[in-house]
Amino acid sequence: MLSWQTLLLGVLAHAFLPLALELRAGRSSYDEFRTQYGRGDAFGDEYVLRQALFNKRVSAVQQINSQEGSWKAEINEFADYTPEEFRSLLGHRRSHQGSAAFLQLRSSVIQSRFHTLGWPSMTDSWRRMTSLLRTTPSSHPSGLPESVDWRSQLNSSSFVKQQGTCGSCWALAAVGALEMHAEIHSKEPPHELSVDQLLDCVANPQHCGGLGGCDGANSELAFEYVQQHGLYTSSTYSGKSKEGCSGRANPPYVRLQGFVRLPTNNLNSMLQAVATRGPLVVGVDASRWDLYGNGVFDGCDRDATINHAVVLVGYGSDRLGKDYFLIRNSWGKAR
Repeated sequence: MLSWQTLLLGVLAHAFLPLALELRAGRSSYDEFRTQYGRGDAFGDEYVLRQALFNKRVSAVQQINSQEGSWKAEINEFADYTPEEFRSLLGHRRSHQGSAAFLQLRSSVIQSRFHTLGWPSMTDSWRRMTSLLRTTPSSHPSGLPESVDWRSQLNSSSFVKQQGTCGSCWALAAVGALEMHAEIHSKEPPHELSVDQLLDCVANPQHCGGLGGCDGANSELAFEYVQQHGLYTSSTYSGKSKEGCSGRANPPYVRLQGFVRLPTNNLNSMLQAVATRGPLVVGVDASRWDLYGNGVFDGCDRDATINHAVVLVGYGSDRLGKDYFLIRNSWGKAR
């Protein structure tokens, strides 16, 4: 089962593995947690700190779940993280061009070395579409399906990644979108693309969103790199060569012809793009995702800070009529 979840309109969240032990505080429960997640040994002050964090999360989960709501909290692998450690996973910041953005949306046009997909008018078509979306009224766009779920159409949607303690969401989200668009526009079986190539080779001299690599960046830098240099599959990229990130004999598997930044905070733009063009990379505020379990998450703050990148793959409404977005995160598969 893959780590997909539905989200309240305007708020994104992620599914975590429910912990296979009774939800209770205390040393024995925390020791079971450490075993479950392979924490290894901890002694003295370190153990005391981690256990206190765990106990605090247990209490928070119990409090949230005692109330009526559209989502449930669960203990997960972040239950003994400090706030600073959790924030280090959120390796995405909005670019200077989108300093006022809440949702930053981008999509892509792919060119494969096996199938040339470079429609000459595609870039112009995207420009026309963007112009149209910018002038769309705030009501729900007519002619769009009531729900969209690209998972049912794309095998590459199952390539869920685990970023671990690396702040690489910017690269993982970009790769996820590229994989799915490559499948949409190519008859070749889907291939997993190289995240490591982006972490190794995407320059970030202006420190957009971080210092680069595992220290954060933004997905637009990743798309610009792939547009210029192409991207290898995860099986054919073997790390930097003696010449660094250039001078490879074999051509890359995917080349990006272009990408588009959609209007900031424009619901219609997002719905139209994901319905008619495919999955999007979205910048979100994930500060409060650490206890999310299941349901439609509505625990957002109005004063949002863009700090994480995910792939938007659909939208819909639940049985009670609550609207949601469907996203793919980069915090692993449910086991």
